Amino acid sequence: MIEIYHEAKIERQTDKIQFIDLGFMHYLAALDLQRAYHLEVVAGRKPEAIFFVQHPPVITLGRGARRDSLFARSPTAIPEGALEPRSIEARSIEAKSIEARPIEARPAAAESIEVVDVERGGKATYHGPGQLVIYPILNLQLSHGSLPKRDVGAYLQSLELWLSNALESLGVLQIARPAQLGKPGGPAIQVEEDKSISPERSLSPTGVWVANKKVASIGVAVRQWVTLHGVSVNVTAESLVGFQHIQPCGYSPDVMTCLEAVLATPLSIAQLIEALKLNCQFGLE
Repeated sequence: MIEIYHEAKIERQTDKIQFIDLGFMHYLAALDLQRAYHLEVVAGRKPEAIFFVQHPPVITLGRGARRDSLFARSPTAIPEGALEPRSIEARSIEAKSIEARPIEARPAAAESIEVVDVERGGKATYHGPGQLVIYPILNLQLSHGSLPKRDVGAYLQSLELWLSNALESLGVLQIARPAQLGKPGGPAIQVEEDKSISPERSLSPTGVWVANKKVASIGVAVRQWVTLHGVSVNVTAESLVGFQHIQPCGYSPDVMTCLEAVLATPLSIAQLIEALKLNCQFGLE
């Protein structure tokens, strides 16, 4: 039924999870693909998958985003009220399907970068060339190695561990989430099913940090216990340009860094994808 990724490079990791490399794809097209594939996994018609993709420049706003997450270049660039805070109340999955939330895309200030409201947790972030975006579509009711079933907080931590292990294999040192950075990041999870997530787990800074710089961001959603949205990793210096238009996850743009800066050597998207495949724990029993 889902054939819109027929030109993507598909590699089966196990009988359970597929790696799907989408190459370079417009954000809204990838979002449609995610949502469609999510429904297929919920229905049991498709195997779980992890999508790798790069996007043209786009700013996405999670459920915790506010209008002051964007830096307007002119007084009229962002109309008052255009980015008012949205409710993050849980909605019944029986009453409203995941596609029911409208997508808003509009220019950001004078920069002609699309701004898209999405259902993931977290605040504002930027995607663009030089950055790898990873979208795991996983059923949290199933076994994924040591990951507890139906534990969204543990899933978030497992994403961080996966990324950290992959980056360490590439030579990245001093990976940490320093406490002094506080909690601007806000909840990186938007979930309907689990109302028991503790504030301590969901409000702590998320992502992957190298010393006091952030190299990877996380923002996920969970519907009917199947995940969507995911992770972005800044690989080259080009990936950092768009962060100057926003407060990424509530922080100053200066907090963001990239793997090339950390390693002081060039790194390709292909090298990162290979490291992520080799260190992926989700398909292991």
